Amino acid sequence: AATRGAEAVELASRPQTSSSLGFEDYADGFEDDPLGTSSVTLLPRGASETPDEPFPDQANWEAHTRSHLSTARSLREETQSKLLSNTLKGPHHNQSSLLTQTLRKRVTTSTNLSKALLGRIESTQQLIQKVGQCTLALQRDYESKRLPLTIVKKRLALREQRPVRERLQDHFQIALEKELQTLEELQRQLAEHLRAGTTMQSSLEGAKAELVKDVQCKRHALRLERSSLLFDAFHGKDRACALPPVAQMSESPGDFASDRPTTPNKLAVGFVKELLGKTRRLEECALLFCKEAELVLQRSRRDAEKVKNRTISSMKARIAETLQLKKQLQKEAADSQTTITKTEMSLDMIQQEITRQRELLSGMDPDREVPLSSFDQRLPPPIIERMRDDAMARQKDTYDRIASNVTSLEEKSWSVRQTLDQLRSTHSRMLANLELKTQAWNIDLACSKVHAPPSSQP
Repeated sequence: AATRGAEAVELASRPQTSSSLGFEDYADGFEDDPLGTSSVTLLPRGASETPDEPFPDQANWEAHTRSHLSTARSLREETQSKLLSNTLKGPHHNQSSLLTQTLRKRVTTSTNLSKALLGRIESTQQLIQKVGQCTLALQRDYESKRLPLTIVKKRLALREQRPVRERLQDHFQIALEKELQTLEELQRQLAEHLRAGTTMQSSLEGAKAELVKDVQCKRHALRLERSSLLFDAFHGKDRACALPPVAQMSESPGDFASDRPTTPNKLAVGFVKELLGKTRRLEECALLFCKEAELVLQRSRRDAEKVKNRTISSMKARIAETLQLKKQLQKEAADSQTTITKTEMSLDMIQQEITRQRELLSGMDPDREVPLSSFDQRLPPPIIERMRDDAMARQKDTYDRIASNVTSLEEKSWSVRQTLDQLRSTHSRMLANLELKTQAWNIDLACSKVHAPPSSQP
């Protein structure tokens, strides 16, 4: 057919040498030509074309030349068109057209699926980074709770060394136990969310790996499909193996239900939709996890700071209270010691007076007769006797008064000694209490000096 078309073009383009060549001659030459060149404009039957005769005018001369040019151009175009049309005619023409349309449709589908997968990969990667940041923040916050826990445990251990009588459940002890409980609970919550974040990140990484693998397969298939579109009758078979075949993806049982479509395009779209849906659900869970992680971090930092401030304020208040009691005990002990010393001196003076009064009593005899010779003998005897009676009465009164003074001093000494003994006992207990308060104050003061080592502070 190509040879006959070329002969027809050559015949139509060369000049005619005989005026007797008419339409029948052209028809005889192309009656078996499947190209249908009879549509070409030819000279009418009986028209003579003798190159030796001159044209009557310039218009006929231009019309004759234009007619040959138009004829040659039309024959060339018709030959090429019919040649291509005849090449594709036959039982394989419709099948080839359908295959081309299918390939183009698959190219479009693969391109759209690849774009969708790439967009999902990008969003998944962003979520992986966000989950990783949340996990890292949780890890840092979890690690930051270890130092406060260590400080609280050291303070509790120090307060366990307090004297037994000072081991009361004061507000500082309650604040320390509350801080310990809160920090342990926060660490437990952070550890749970940290495990959930690690699991979520692994799931997202797995989903991303599946998406990347499917994108690679889609791109490989897209290259194969685009390469297949280049196959036609004018290309040889050297391009049939332009790309290696795509490895078939492994499918687990239950991936495709029996009611799902079985055409390649629909299978690919269904698989990608299922993969995107699973990834989207994972991303929703990841977003929810990130929100919960932020809330947990905020609550953790707020509660940790709250219990820390409460413990510090309670510790300062307890140290101030103990110091105030310690100072009061010190002052009272000093006053008691002064009182004891003065009382002991007073008792010594009383004892000396009692001794002196007793010596006086021992030298006195209330019943001793006063001799009359001790009075003025010039006085009348009755007066002398009365004066002796008065002297004996005064002697007896003095004796009785001294004896009464001795008794009173002895009673006073006994009472003062009883009070002094009580004061000494109280003073001893006060000193013991002061010692306990001093120990407790020193321990609480040591608790206030428990801080993070310089190397562990951020």
